[in-house]
Amino acid sequence: MSTSVFPPAPFGSRLLAILYDSLIVFFIIIFSIIILQFFVISVFDINTVAIPTGTDDTAGKEIPADSFVTYFFKSLWLILSLLYFSYFWTKRGQTPGMKVWKLKVVRENDKHISWYQAMKRYLFAFFGLGLIWVIFNKKHSALQDILSSTHLISIKNDSSK
Repeated sequence: MSTSVFPPAPFGSRLLAILYDSLIVFFIIIFSIIILQFFVISVFDINTVAIPTGTDDTAGKEIPADSFVTYFFKSLWLILSLLYFSYFWTKRGQTPGMKVWKLKVVRENDKHISWYQAMKRYLFAFFGLGLIWVIFNKKHSALQDILSSTHLISIKNDSSK
């Protein structure tokens, strides 16, 4: 499979794949937070939010706002989404959303991208600003494609899966 044989991924397909994967990541994060909060509450007898009982005591202890646990819960979405995208890009070249829309991310030599490239790609694509670059770029490359030395291609004609 050569990147010159396959056309660059169109803007609409990229956007739909992002929305599809965002829903999956959202549910992974919600599920992870529920499990982790259950673990924190049951093992450490700590509530993430203090529940007033009408007296001076609360139900259990409260996690301080500046604790490691609080920062971990706040950054969990970033950590899990980075792992989700990096795993699929490096192992399969496609996330589930990209598979549905028949897109694949590759390097110049048509091999799977490295973990380093995946992390660069994720960070440059963080708020979706790089996606707008596709509209104005003659090669239809997003900013994250250019900065991470990767290509997002459309594999609709690929019969060699």
